[in-house]
Amino acid sequence: MKAAAEPVITITPKQGNYSNDDKVTVEITCATEEEEIYYVVDNSNDITGGGLSDFEKHKVLYEKPLTLTIENPQGGTLYIRAAAKTGQKNWSPTARKDLPFVKAVGKEAFEVNGSKYGTWKEAVSALEKAGSGEIILRDDVELQEKDVFPSVSCTIRSGNERKCKIKGGVMEAKADIAFENVVYDVRRIYGNGHSVTIGTDVEATFSFMKRSIFAGVAYDAEEKEIMANPVISVESGKFALYGSGSGGTTLKGNVEIRVKGTAEAEVAGAYMNSTVDGKVTVTVEDQASLSEFLGEQNKGSAKELELILMGSPKLDGRTFRGTVNGTPKGTLNLRQASLSPEQAEKFKDFAEILKADSPEAEENLLTKPAVEAETEAMEKEKAAEEAVAIEKMIAESVSNFSDPEESDFL
Repeated sequence: MKAAAEPVITITPKQGNYSNDDKVTVEITCATEEEEIYYVVDNSNDITGGGLSDFEKHKVLYEKPLTLTIENPQGGTLYIRAAAKTGQKNWSPTARKDLPFVKAVGKEAFEVNGSKYGTWKEAVSALEKAGSGEIILRDDVELQEKDVFPSVSCTIRSGNERKCKIKGGVMEAKADIAFENVVYDVRRIYGNGHSVTIGTDVEATFSFMKRSIFAGVAYDAEEKEIMANPVISVESGKFALYGSGSGGTTLKGNVEIRVKGTAEAEVAGAYMNSTVDGKVTVTVEDQASLSEFLGEQNKGSAKELELILMGSPKLDGRTFRGTVNGTPKGTLNLRQASLSPEQAEKFKDFAEILKADSPEAEENLLTKPAVEAETEAMEKEKAAEEAVAIEKMIAESVSNFSDPEESDFL
């Protein structure tokens, strides 16, 4: 007797994550006749030792659809596994579905214009009616896949003494948006041509993949070409910043990316296979950190590029290139920077380099060839001075002897 087919786990409603009190229907089916289906549901809040439970020991015979919820105000994940068998030993492969539930929030978790709300949707609706303003967080919030940013300009900030966390997956800006005094845990924002600001007092949570912000639209957007002149400004936290949208999209307009304060950023003017039909200007100010710069990533394209360094920003990475598409591109503007020769020579593949106007700053911006040339000139000058000194000493010595052949210098 052959093994049963792998069961199919169907989730209703199907979402990326669920509200804390959502109830989810789970149905399990199998294409094999005369099979028995067994399942196990593990709750992340009950798991100890880092692994899921023993399926054989905890399996339950499936008889009808299940209704599941997390039953924990802090949220968590339900792990559903199912396997079918025919006969005694012919088990199918094990199917699995994970259901993440977000943290519950208080009844007054959000404040807009003095009024309190218990859901993000209510707060956004109130703000949109006002036309612009602030959403003040009074509790940590985890946004769901269905949640959206306001369609009017907005600042999101904490209203408590402690910084509240705002967590989310892939979000899209629908208007200019700023974050202040929060713990930032949004995986990715597509600016959709709107300006995005990260303030000086934002704490970005650690992530192996840095929190990313795109000026343009997502690869799967309905409108893959937009016209806008957005500004991305980051003053704290670690981020990956892109002047374009993601692959296959076009942003027509000029983009500004500003890295300042205590921020650390990887920056790309144009993401892979994306286009900026305009100028991307990246400014990195004193004390901020630039960990990587790629003016054009592989097959990305920007009409114009300029990287401006001001003061002495930190350059912690190894890759600082105008383009990786084969032809030098863009302008590296060092007129207001003070870099060591070792820092200056990190920059490659720029079509033009603008150095400081003042002699003092120019001295700090010498590249390695210039340093070598200056050293060679100094050595020649020193040798000439020594030759003049020797000739003078010879002349003086000769004058002290009646017979020139008695001089040690002849």
